[in-house]
Amino acid sequence: MLSAFDQVDAWMPGISNVAYTTHEEACVGAARQLTIGPLTLLEEITTWEPESELAYTIAGLPSVVTIAHNRWNIEPVEDGTRVTITSIIEMSRGFRFLEERAKKTMKGQLDTFLSGMAYHLHQAQTRIAR
Repeated sequence: MLSAFDQVDAWMPGISNVAYTTHEEACVGAARQLTIGPLTLLEEITTWEPESELAYTIAGLPSVVTIAHNRWNIEPVEDGTRVTITSIIEMSRGFRFLEERAKKTMKGQLDTFLSGMAYHLHQAQTRIAR
């Protein structure tokens, strides 16, 4: 699923208008633009290991956000697959008091994404089993 970098709107609730902005696709340096709520974001891949790791920077957040970065790790486990998301978000010096609030908001959004991914995978398995 993560390898379809331009198709996240199929399983991430609240995401729309996803499109590559580079000629490169699904590799380090590739970038996509997407809309989430009122924001139009640009995400550029910094790490690409198909089926195991995806990391990208995020631009287009409010200007007080100086760094935003997500890393998805996927690993097989005995009873399925473990997906771990690590996010880094930093605010400019005068707004660091907002970092915890921003992190809490980001965590809620990422939890929603994980739930969407789990639901999408469950639906796909149900279709295959029929």
